Amino acid sequence: ANENGYYEVTKEHFYYFVDTTAGDLQTDIYLRLKQSTDSSLYQVYHLGESWVFPDYSLQRDTTGWLVDTVYFDKLTIVQSKEVLRPNVLSRLIWQDDNAVFSKKEQSQTINRLLNLGIYKFADIRFETEIRPDTHFLHRRIYLTPGQMRDLGAEFQLNSRSGNFLGTEVSGSFAHKNLFHGAELFTVNVSTGLETNLGPNAGPFVNTLAVGISAGLGLPGIYAPFIKNRKIRGETLPRTTFTIGDDYQKREGFFTLNSFNLSAGYTWKQGGWQQSFSPLSVNLVNTLQTSAKLDSLLDQNRRLRTSFENVLIVGLNYKASRTNQSIAYKGRYYFWRVGLESAGNVLNLGTSLGGGERPRKVVGVPFSQYLKADSDIRQYFPLRFGLLAGRFSLGVGYPYGNAVVLPYIKQYFTGGASSIRAFRIRTLGPGSYETKLADDGSNFVDQTGDMKIEMNLEYRFPIISYLKGAVFADAGNVWLTRGDADEDTPEAEGLFQFNQFYKEIAVGTGLGLRVDFGVAVIR
Repeated sequence: ANENGYYEVTKEHFYYFVDTTAGDLQTDIYLRLKQSTDSSLYQVYHLGESWVFPDYSLQRDTTGWLVDTVYFDKLTIVQSKEVLRPNVLSRLIWQDDNAVFSKKEQSQTINRLLNLGIYKFADIRFETEIRPDTHFLHRRIYLTPGQMRDLGAEFQLNSRSGNFLGTEVSGSFAHKNLFHGAELFTVNVSTGLETNLGPNAGPFVNTLAVGISAGLGLPGIYAPFIKNRKIRGETLPRTTFTIGDDYQKREGFFTLNSFNLSAGYTWKQGGWQQSFSPLSVNLVNTLQTSAKLDSLLDQNRRLRTSFENVLIVGLNYKASRTNQSIAYKGRYYFWRVGLESAGNVLNLGTSLGGGERPRKVVGVPFSQYLKADSDIRQYFPLRFGLLAGRFSLGVGYPYGNAVVLPYIKQYFTGGASSIRAFRIRTLGPGSYETKLADDGSNFVDQTGDMKIEMNLEYRFPIISYLKGAVFADAGNVWLTRGDADEDTPEAEGLFQFNQFYKEIAVGTGLGLRVDFGVAVIR
């Protein structure tokens, strides 16, 4: 009833009438409406005037407070200062002409306003007006602003085999209402370095990485073919733009720079949080290489191709969902999928000119590939602890203008967040092995075009903040094109259905973690 204009009707106004006189051991059950002396109770209400208070305060007395009143697209906006532009409010708080009251649509309006991220509280109050021919509901919408800016910082310290010690410092800034249109502007900066404390350490800074990125998210979907930008539903879609640059210097080997930009959309539908970027550009430049690296590149075609300058232009889609909630104490899951394609438009555009591959754009070869990923995690809360399982699968296939995936798109395993019994990037592809240097390090990262990874872990409490874990990890990476690497025999690195299960690496272990809630040391 509340979805068809009956504002004051609730379930208490209905009752069941049971007729036992139907005969043949049958009973007729009727749903009936209670009679009321109030003639307006069972009347259809239409939406009337809409008053919006965008900077309402729960603590402030608003008596005599009306400072400025703006009339815009059927909205009466009352405010002492502008929080949101009137045209943005009209896209979020709207109604069709002669619309009847719908409780669902009013709840969706509140959810859309809260999803902006700039309001702490949002409330709708209704006032009835009875006219001879129509019953009206006038809306008063009270919005209480929250903090518009966020500032964050993070510090990490890590170590790995080979006497390597690393640290990373990152900072972030977010403005949730940059131009009074609920534009989410973010900036992230990170700096990390790694040093080797071994006897043959060399320079103090072994690896230096610097990254900076900026993003802008606009409420709603902006596209040339979309004219009506009214936002429907309870979730808030966004149009996003990002730009960033990553610089990495590995002393004695190489200096790389990666520039990226993208434009796309994020939204939620059917329980899935989704994003689609029809434009994703990444330009990777090798700024400098050493003689030591050059000698390695001459021996390894896959590695040599990975360090060539490359332009990546394509699109990608990502989606994730989970049934985890604060009130949900049963088993829960998280599932993420992704699909990525690059180089097809550039390949079509350059095919008219013909020529040998790899074809180039502005003097830089472009990559062409397809890539798909899936990561599913299942959690089983137990009486004492938690059982967690994870299965991850990723497949990429270079073709056309590329013989290998770009280095930044290749898969690797090993390390603290993967198969923990193996050093990071020292596993695979397939059964292929490489010799480590005298200091235990491995410069030649062992990567692949395909990854299978599985984890099973039982986490249990010990005392207070101290917790333990028993885990088993398994997986590997493989090549999807056997002709890509001269130094990796096809039988060792190429994925083969009758062989891959014999090349699954397995590692088990015990772990301790100190969990303070806001920080975990493991």
